[in-house]
Amino acid sequence: MAFGPEEQFVRDLGLYASIFTVPNRLNLDYSGRLFSAPGTIAGVYSARQNREARALMFFDGDFGDCDYRDVGAQKQFVRQRFAGQGWHVPQILADMEFAPDFYFDTISQVVIERWSRGRVALLGDAAHCASPLSGMGTGMAVVGAYVLAQELNASPDNRQAAFANYQRRLQPFVDASQTLAHKAVGGFVPKSKFSIWMRNLMMKLLPLLPVEAMLKETYAAANAISI
Repeated sequence: MAFGPEEQFVRDLGLYASIFTVPNRLNLDYSGRLFSAPGTIAGVYSARQNREARALMFFDGDFGDCDYRDVGAQKQFVRQRFAGQGWHVPQILADMEFAPDFYFDTISQVVIERWSRGRVALLGDAAHCASPLSGMGTGMAVVGAYVLAQELNASPDNRQAAFANYQRRLQPFVDASQTLAHKAVGGFVPKSKFSIWMRNLMMKLLPLLPVEAMLKETYAAANAISI
């Protein structure tokens, strides 16, 4: 209401996500498993002391302009995108019909030139969503709230200065985190069998590789702000 239509600020990264509760049919013990096919990844991980599990479905495609409140259309889109796949995917799709907490959305980022207007300031995903692919969303929200509180405390009689300083300090952290997500799109949901094979090979080699070198960009993003 303060900033205008959401469509002005949302930048889709070309992927969708669906998450929902399923029975722990794989008897997962504080663990999870993933299955990849070109353009899709299906996963299950245990939850609530292994009493149940969460299904994760990430995939590319084109949902079009369907009403985001139309859960039936969303489920049909998921079924179509994962149709004919092996592993436990058919059972996951069957369990999806009875999930009490079906979630569906685009994998997107929020890009707004200014995070404040008048007496209103945005925090977390509302200001600068980096998408789940960044792995930084919670950190950005908590750090952002801390920095905003610092600036409001430093300028109690000048909200505009506080808001401006809040964004100035946080912007490099946000930019680095959003860049991480852009770079993760192709590797997270590979679009070819060869890309899946390469991704799996890299995962197997991880124990042999220097961790700091592999996570250099992640470390740089996480430390792109001083509080």
